[in-house]
Amino acid sequence: MKKPIIGISASMIYEEKDELFLGDKYSCVAYSYVDAVYKSGGIPVTLPILKDVSAIREQVKLLDGLILSGGRDVDPHFYGEEPLEKLGAIFPERDVHEMALIKAAIDLKKPIFAICRGMQILNVTYGGTLYQDISYAPGEHIKHCQIGSPYQATHSIKIDKHSTLFRMADKLEIERVNSFHHQALKQVAKGLRVVATAPDGIIEAVENEDGAFIIGVQFHPEMMFDKSTFARGIFKKFINICIESKPGEVILKDEIHHIEENEEKVIDVAFKYQYESPDSFSLAFKKYHNCTPMEVKQGKDFKIFSPIHLSLTIKGGKAMEISIKKKDKFIVGGVKAENIETVQCPKVWEELFKKVSFDALEKLGNGNSYGVCYETTSSKSINYIAAFDVKNVSDAKKLGLDTMEIPEAEYAVVKLKGKIPNCIHEGWKYVMEVFFPEHGYKHAGTPDFEVYTEGDMESDNYEMELWVPIIKAE
Repeated sequence: MKKPIIGISASMIYEEKDELFLGDKYSCVAYSYVDAVYKSGGIPVTLPILKDVSAIREQVKLLDGLILSGGRDVDPHFYGEEPLEKLGAIFPERDVHEMALIKAAIDLKKPIFAICRGMQILNVTYGGTLYQDISYAPGEHIKHCQIGSPYQATHSIKIDKHSTLFRMADKLEIERVNSFHHQALKQVAKGLRVVATAPDGIIEAVENEDGAFIIGVQFHPEMMFDKSTFARGIFKKFINICIESKPGEVILKDEIHHIEENEEKVIDVAFKYQYESPDSFSLAFKKYHNCTPMEVKQGKDFKIFSPIHLSLTIKGGKAMEISIKKKDKFIVGGVKAENIETVQCPKVWEELFKKVSFDALEKLGNGNSYGVCYETTSSKSINYIAAFDVKNVSDAKKLGLDTMEIPEAEYAVVKLKGKIPNCIHEGWKYVMEVFFPEHGYKHAGTPDFEVYTEGDMESDNYEMELWVPIIKAE
């Protein structure tokens, strides 16, 4: 049997480090989508973002089915609203492309499977609206942005017994799913019907009403594929439908919203600074600096965080285990280095061990070692201390060590595995580009640090932790 070709809508990332390809744009899809399609019997292909409607139609004609993947918030412009305070980063070019994909797939009668953001853009394309943040929906709400492993189910959903999803769920009315979203469907578009809800009433799945296979889910079955029979059942059903479908040759009826020439120029400027749109750049800037780019242009002071915090862009990295912990204030003793670049941090540790033996450092406290970034002095340099925890400051002073008190704070604790410094960089990428925007946190501005363990730091199996002080983003 010929395997069906399944198109997966892509996002975009940018090359930042390789001088030869600096600034290049790359189409990307999380590998969990690819893996789930392949394991279910389909042939996955990535659909890059295009603006030409006729070319988009040709993309869809080659497919046996379409998956709309997760990602950034949908631009509220497309459902007739102004942006509200809790709107996250948007990517209008992707919105335009995916709306055209949906319209082409509907006209060509190709099965559609929409996931998370995918369900939201599906609803908007049909004429529906969104809650820009779940807090804007009436009532009390359960937690919809889970912290932990992406495959873990965290809340239940109730499924309509007369739905396709119910049959996919092996005729179970209640299933548990993972959850990584802060937006939700508000007004459900004509032509779609709700087939699953969370205990708080938030819509978790929709299907079309006219018989063709179109389904949207708010959770991420691709992340649960290897752990959940429910998730595997959804993908298997979708692939089987794609095999059985016989797409029709019809005309794409509707025009889509085109980005105007002057808007494209603004977007190009935002791209220069590694943001996907002018709005996402302005929003991110305000979240981190508590003022707008225009206010800074007019002379307002703003705080700079470490360049490692702000300049890294995630490039298809794997999901990481993150927990939230509160830590009491504590004291460290070690060697300080001021106005250094982050690549110079290993040399600070060399200086520490030249000055004091490892055994003596361990005896200062509980034997825990910390690499603390406690201040940013410019856009390229930081103040850093390579240190061990200290119970008695006088003992550290006798050894000629610098001491520092780390204040009480709430931290996002990231478990890292791999060679140093590569795993640390990947950890920061994930925190800044995934964890912060998805869960509504920002850096608290107090010292962040790494916690090291015994073992070979050059090993791919080395394990350590990154502790990032956090506060809720306003």
